[in-house]
Amino acid sequence: MADELVFSGGEIVYTMPQLPKVASVPLNGSAVLVGFKDAPDGEEVLFDFDPRAEKATKLDYELAAVSGLLTGTLNILWQKDFNLEGAKEWGDKKVGKFVLTIAKSVGMTKADATLEDAIRFLEKGFPLAADKLTAEFGGGLQHHLWDFSHHPSLVGLACSILSQFTCKGYGTDTAGRFVAFDLPAAAFDPDCPLIGRNVPEKIAFGILFWAMHLVSDMAGSSSNPGKGTGVPGVVLSLLKELSSLPIFQDIQIAYKGEDIRIQQWISKLFNGTAFKTEDGKPIRFDLRTEVGLLDQALSQVPAVVANEVIVRCLYMFSRLKAELERCEVSKVSGLRKLKASHFMPYNSKALTRMVTVSSTSFVLANLATAAVRAGIECEGNKVVFAQKFFLRINYVGVGRLAFALHADWGYMAEEMSELGLSAPDAARISSMDSTFIA
Repeated sequence: MADELVFSGGEIVYTMPQLPKVASVPLNGSAVLVGFKDAPDGEEVLFDFDPRAEKATKLDYELAAVSGLLTGTLNILWQKDFNLEGAKEWGDKKVGKFVLTIAKSVGMTKADATLEDAIRFLEKGFPLAADKLTAEFGGGLQHHLWDFSHHPSLVGLACSILSQFTCKGYGTDTAGRFVAFDLPAAAFDPDCPLIGRNVPEKIAFGILFWAMHLVSDMAGSSSNPGKGTGVPGVVLSLLKELSSLPIFQDIQIAYKGEDIRIQQWISKLFNGTAFKTEDGKPIRFDLRTEVGLLDQALSQVPAVVANEVIVRCLYMFSRLKAELERCEVSKVSGLRKLKASHFMPYNSKALTRMVTVSSTSFVLANLATAAVRAGIECEGNKVVFAQKFFLRINYVGVGRLAFALHADWGYMAEEMSELGLSAPDAARISSMDSTFIA
């Protein structure tokens, strides 16, 4: 056999009459050349087989593509369409049940208690000092948005605790600028104090009372349970808090043919004038709606996870078979010779490529089914087609594809650089039975 070339970092470092035989069966993997840069005279050269460095085979590509197409098509059975009205209705039910559960867990004993009873019980048991500034923070319709103490966020928690020590309420004014108002005398009523008298009480009022009061508010008021003004969700709270910073004061948002300030747009989201149902009823973008949207988003996860599990299992079983052959295992006692790192589904060049292929075929299958369904339902209306199409895309799958491409980019760059080799070197490499890397 003609001399074979061994490469290290793209340079020829050693020639040998033939490649070493490390098993009685043909190997498709790679070998790692260890222990030298230039081969020492009279010393044995050591090799260690490492299948994690091998490239994906044709069968790997085919199996990964089939997995992606199958799960991408079956995704239609699991994924819910994004729909604000449906999200609001689902969120109303779940939040209402949550409020009832919390009220019962903290002492509400009324038999057959309703949501109204639960809200009234929590409002009475866990008052919030910032409620005394309702008028200053926009009145009943807006004060849960403008007053940061009513935000279910870290900023809301910080403002609640800060209020206990500074006796001020923190939020925004009509123009959306950050402001602080002094708490009125009613907040210090000795018969029903809303400000702690010492540090432990201030911490308890600022954290425990804040959390429980948010529970009482998230499902509406006792006068309009389940339908009244709730509290902003995590996303809307963050938008409102950021919009109060000076750098965001002049940002404009396109709204129904005109440009409005971002603070106005956020208020419209919360009070329900930005989105309406088909029959014209307002849809409040509050915590209940965000909970419903989260449920719809999570419905995209099962198909993506299924695709990931299938691909990794296919890789593991195929590499386990090769490892059994390599180690010539014929009985149970021979299993101790196996190296788990050679077949476990992680840290492998071939697996990285399989995930990229499966994620790509998954997204393509999802886009195809979304386009077909939207085309059938739009009745030739391009606007309706676009709306239905984009609401049915599996964005979790798109995100997984982005991560897969990022992880595979180094291998792609390596393969592209190999294509730039001179013709003799490229021919020589392709004639080798195995690839050796330093």
